[in-house]
Amino acid sequence: MVRTVHSAASSDDDWILHADWRQTSTTAAATDITSDGDWVLAENPLASPRQRLLGVFVHSGPGRHAYAPLIHPFSAAVVSPKSRAAYLMSSLPSATTICASSHGFVLARGPWSSYSISVPSSKDWAPIPKPPSAHSISAPLAFAAHSGRDFLVICAVSSMKGLYGFYRFEIYDSSTGHWTFSGDLFPMGLIVDSFGVSCCETVFFRTAVPSIAAFDTATGLARVLAPPPRCLEKTVLWQLVEAGGRLRCVCVMEGAVEVYQLGEIADKWESVTAVNVVTTTMKSGDEQAIFCKKPPQPLRSQGEKTGFLLWLDGRVVWWDIQRRMAADLGFEGAPPPLLSCANYVPFCGDTAEDGSC
Repeated sequence: MVRTVHSAASSDDDWILHADWRQTSTTAAATDITSDGDWVLAENPLASPRQRLLGVFVHSGPGRHAYAPLIHPFSAAVVSPKSRAAYLMSSLPSATTICASSHGFVLARGPWSSYSISVPSSKDWAPIPKPPSAHSISAPLAFAAHSGRDFLVICAVSSMKGLYGFYRFEIYDSSTGHWTFSGDLFPMGLIVDSFGVSCCETVFFRTAVPSIAAFDTATGLARVLAPPPRCLEKTVLWQLVEAGGRLRCVCVMEGAVEVYQLGEIADKWESVTAVNVVTTTMKSGDEQAIFCKKPPQPLRSQGEKTGFLLWLDGRVVWWDIQRRMAADLGFEGAPPPLLSCANYVPFCGDTAEDGSC
């Protein structure tokens, strides 16, 4: 049985449409929910997962936002003009920051559990009804949405009963404007991700084990799966990404970047590609390697199956898997350093989008 919590009515109901969402929940008390959680905007499983990376938003401090469009050198088409991105940054609600994007949706959050969204057809912001229990502005967050105007927001909140690594889920359904609670506590390990990844009906988080915590929004069930074996090595840097509706893991180790994809039937990882990493202290005749002064770091990316984002010697680059070439993102000036205070947010839109984004 689903317990529904009715939030204050929003003045932006015109962008809330109905969808055939399936939710599983049992009764839960709002007092059992803590104030910190992991936010995920989950995808509508009825829509196409195809989207493309348009650029990257960067938030590096209070009131400091930047945007870099990704201009593919491999295509004559303009992928991401600045028009909508610049407008969104300039019209942000007070004290909020851009934190996520998918299929043209852009999500921002602020203090006092305030969240705002811009739908693909608009440059304006609309508030999302506040959750019944307060959530910290620093709560880790992830975001994904399909074409259309319906979405789910899922928050994984830890138990107040002193159970380490146990989480339950608080879910907002934009088609109804209501919040529901799952009554089950799932032993998932300490979630360490700043951002989760949503692939169709399932959301994924990295944990401190290391492992990957997964929650199925259709069945209301959770599971824990092992990452690719490479990720268990302490020196390996790894990041979860979404590519064409599938979960991938980008692993950076000494001398190589390896990409794996989670199988559709079983929780088994399949190799997608591997590319050599050549530093200035090494010699190599591989012209298709990644050349750098320091080992790269994987960044969160989503949408496209053709590549992945890397922080590379002070630059943010898109590595094209098929062409085995790098494309720089066009920041005006040097991009902010990859520190805990800098939040890199991929700006993604549908494949059919043109210069309006």
